[in-house]
Amino acid sequence: MIDAGRALLAGRGLGLFSVLRADAVESIDTPYPSLVLVGSAGPRMWASIRERGFFDDGQPDPVDRHAAAALHEFCATVPAASQVLWPGDGILPMRELGRVAGWGHVSPIGLNIHPGHGLWHAFRGLIAVDAELPEQQEPPSEHPCERCDTKPCIAACPVGAVGGPKGLAVRVCFDERMRPGGCASACLARAACPVGTPYPDAEIGHHFAAATRSLIRWFNR
Repeated sequence: MIDAGRALLAGRGLGLFSVLRADAVESIDTPYPSLVLVGSAGPRMWASIRERGFFDDGQPDPVDRHAAAALHEFCATVPAASQVLWPGDGILPMRELGRVAGWGHVSPIGLNIHPGHGLWHAFRGLIAVDAELPEQQEPPSEHPCERCDTKPCIAACPVGAVGGPKGLAVRVCFDERMRPGGCASACLARAACPVGTPYPDAEIGHHFAAATRSLIRWFNR
């Protein structure tokens, strides 16, 4: 039922794919029985966004618009009612979804760390489907950080914001982001992680700038 749609998403650079029971994710409220969780890893999504012109139309949020367009294309291939839950209003419960899907664990810098892709992946969309789809999840995995003896992410943070007892010290991290030099254009702790293949530099810069804008809105609200 969903193989064609899954292949379409992969071609758009959205190759992380899991099917979950909706009742297994407590924070998602939908009458449909199945959830399709979609993500990206590696450079393919960035190339697809450029190929499809989302950087050239003068509109904001090219990554989310690319993902939303691909998710709606996926829905058109499914012979059952479906609804794109995210991108959209509200916040995606990434930690809960990542746990249920087997996509990884929480890292010392606060991001989800995938067993294969490390910190270089992202949750890009969630679809509810009115059909009992077979579950597709990644197998249980060991936390990559627990077998990492040197913890280079902690040493790489110039202000000690990573790896504290409460996880990432967000305010300390934010203040360093706003200082010229240092972490003004990329997270040094994230770059130091040995797991996975980093995004292209242009993509790293784009996501980092977007995250900084979000932090500015958060602290100025």
